[in-house]
Amino acid sequence: MTAGVASLMLLGGGADAQAGWRVLYSAALILTPPQATPQERALIGRAAALRGGEDCALGERFAAPKLIGRAPGPFLKAGAQETALVYQTCSIYMADTLGLLITRAGKPVLHLAFEGSAISEVYSVLDINRDGLRELAMLENFGDAGVGLKWLNVWDFRRVVAGGLPTTPYRFTAATERCEPGQPGGAAVGSIRQYQLWVKPGQTPAFKADERGADRCSSLRLRPLRQQIPPLKPDFAAPIPTRLPLP
Repeated sequence: MTAGVASLMLLGGGADAQAGWRVLYSAALILTPPQATPQERALIGRAAALRGGEDCALGERFAAPKLIGRAPGPFLKAGAQETALVYQTCSIYMADTLGLLITRAGKPVLHLAFEGSAISEVYSVLDINRDGLRELAMLENFGDAGVGLKWLNVWDFRRVVAGGLPTTPYRFTAATERCEPGQPGGAAVGSIRQYQLWVKPGQTPAFKADERGADRCSSLRLRPLRQQIPPLKPDFAAPIPTRLPLP
């Protein structure tokens, strides 16, 4: 398996796969740590230099760009050998600006910045809208004072060829945790919810979710709650993409 890539076996499997449904996200999703080739590391370094010095007074600036995710395409041209590289130069709580570099046969073809992001994981999705291209899934996380949220943005690149920006027509809640801290014995009052997200590919793809959860935060075992429900929408807006020069 390519380093830094989600298990495509998982994304294509599951009990409903024969009926045309595929897993879009699961808590059991397996991601290997992303590893860039020496050529990709050099490209990321040049790409990061083009972004300039964003204000990192309230965060941590890395000595070298950090690779957040690496995912196979194609995203822009059907049949092409493309790779998406998502990198980070500075960490600011819930306000990171990440870079996305898409290469084709090792050459950069698209360079974007995502502002105000909390992206933690990246993987490719196998063409859910039947346009001959893959989509790019980005998981975002938020946690503060007993509240934890995880949501999925699925980026669509169809508008990019005509000079536009990628869009996120598909955005869903992946997990929530709402717990009151400081309860005796760690038996925090609250709730935990996890959602397995399903997609039925098509020109207008269909989506559904299975919900598991617990009503006490001390519980280590989640039970099935609701099946085949409409996916929930996240509370947070998607990161804002802007175009950058190619390295």
